[in-house]
Amino acid sequence: MNPLRTVFHCVPCGIVLSNPVRRVRLPEPGTTPGHWNDLEPTSPALMEPGEYAERHGWREVYVMSPGDVYNTRFLLVQTDYGCLGAAPGEPNMACASCGLELGFRTQDCNCWSTTELLMEAVRAEESPAAEEWPDDEPDLRGATPIDSRGDLDWLWYGRLAVACAAVLVRCDAEPIYFGTAAEPLLDLLDGALSRTAFASLAHPARDLEHHDGPALACAPVGRPLDRWITAHPAPIRLLGLVPQDRSWQAPAASSHVRFEPVPVEHHVWDHLVDRPRSLAATRWGKRGLAEQMHREEPEHRPSRADTLGHGVWHGRYDLWRWLDGLAPAEGSWLRELSVALLPWGARAAPGR
Repeated sequence: MNPLRTVFHCVPCGIVLSNPVRRVRLPEPGTTPGHWNDLEPTSPALMEPGEYAERHGWREVYVMSPGDVYNTRFLLVQTDYGCLGAAPGEPNMACASCGLELGFRTQDCNCWSTTELLMEAVRAEESPAAEEWPDDEPDLRGATPIDSRGDLDWLWYGRLAVACAAVLVRCDAEPIYFGTAAEPLLDLLDGALSRTAFASLAHPARDLEHHDGPALACAPVGRPLDRWITAHPAPIRLLGLVPQDRSWQAPAASSHVRFEPVPVEHHVWDHLVDRPRSLAATRWGKRGLAEQMHREEPEHRPSRADTLGHGVWHGRYDLWRWLDGLAPAEGSWLRELSVALLPWGARAAPGR
């Protein structure tokens, strides 16, 4: 059965407000976009085209990519402005037909670009075109941590930081040896943990050659394990990265490797296992664009310098935010790590 596609309508007048979209889990960015400037006047979108998610809290909304919403207009007098665009505040979108306040449009520096439709103002209906979409349509993000502008994808890197935090929580301050396929996690941790007492916590798997005792390793399920892990003479506790919300197969049992699954966002896992994806199978290929213009999809891979730099300048804060949210106990090693990662400007905050 094909995944359900939904079209949103204005409640009073019934006008169509959106493209057909598929419900997904609300992304956990793990990071916040930086301060944009006149050369980069738009902030990255939180949601991918063709997807929506529900957000519950002080306002009940459907969160969507701005490009999937139409037949609306800005309420300029109710729009808060930050440095470069619309900032969160009062409802600043109205129905272009009847004028009902529909929701919020956000696009400013230090914010994810989103359109949020108030659940009470819209009606969700299944799209008549739902059956036209193939069952196995790959995610547009696929395995590429590059956004639609060709820049490094902040959302992907934020999710990579979340994966790093999940690994750290399970390591009990024990050194972690990362397999070749998990090196993006190693690179981000190298940057984020630099200049802290935990700088030597993360190692490449090849360093196991110089370690004889039991060890902790990390690698994604779906790729062969490095020979340094399989040939290690002592027991290995393997933190296996598995995709959230997808089925996966545990690695074959081994006498000296004890497997422990660590769920990560499937966009991160896709990149780590290097799953191939065909542009012709995505919506870009629906009208022959893939055949006419994109015969071979270019590969985009972040360099170690990209990920290391992101770890130094942004991953450090991302990790601190996630670890601090776990409220680690006083005196625990996670508390010490959280304090070590604490942004300098917040070190004098009360209670820290």
